[in-house]
Amino acid sequence: MNKNLFRDFYVEFHEKKHKYRKTSDKRTDIIKKIIGSGKRVLDLGCRDGSLTKYYVKGNEVIGADIDDVALSICQTNLGIKTIHLDLNDPLPFDDSSFDVVIAGEIIEHLIFPELFVKEIYRVLKSKGIFCGSTPNVPRMKNRIQFLFGRTPCFDYAGYLRFFDDAAHLRYFSYSTLKSFLERYFTKVDIIPYGGHIIGNKKHGVLKFGLPVTERTPLWLGKLFSENLFWKAVKE
Repeated sequence: MNKNLFRDFYVEFHEKKHKYRKTSDKRTDIIKKIIGSGKRVLDLGCRDGSLTKYYVKGNEVIGADIDDVALSICQTNLGIKTIHLDLNDPLPFDDSSFDVVIAGEIIEHLIFPELFVKEIYRVLKSKGIFCGSTPNVPRMKNRIQFLFGRTPCFDYAGYLRFFDDAAHLRYFSYSTLKSFLERYFTKVDIIPYGGHIIGNKKHGVLKFGLPVTERTPLWLGKLFSENLFWKAVKE
């Protein structure tokens, strides 16, 4: 297979979907709290570093992405080491190299996420942390739309749009994500976040209603959250 195929796809995809313009995210506070400082961190799928910048201070961070255009922006803005990688391939790092590995909105894009997670387990140190996120596909809004014959997919910002997203290859629910990660990690915590239980959004902003947060009861989060964030610890 031509190794430039995925690279060219994602450079064009990120540019068209304005991926280089995102400045913040609901995940940042969660990730910052988990990482802390004094860690060696591998940020997989870092793109231009829009999220990386929130946890780079006080840590040694290496950013990786298939989009070399985004990586050049990341390196210029943050001054961190970056590496051009196809995340469908084995990771070019030694065993037990990192305290934390981050993969935000990555596993749904991969051909074989099982091999990807095995590689992450390998490069993590003992007691190392693997954290990341993925869309919560079977949330209630999607289920209702599905009843009306519409196939739920997600746009670049994670909001529900009923068109085919060519970049997403896998889809996860709370239970399937947990069972998937527990094949490799004995301690897995999943936090539903984003979206709302009742209310209305306009241009991606909740105008009124009850948002899903870390304090939302888990059973409600599973049903209504837009995304699922996980923290898995290597024993």
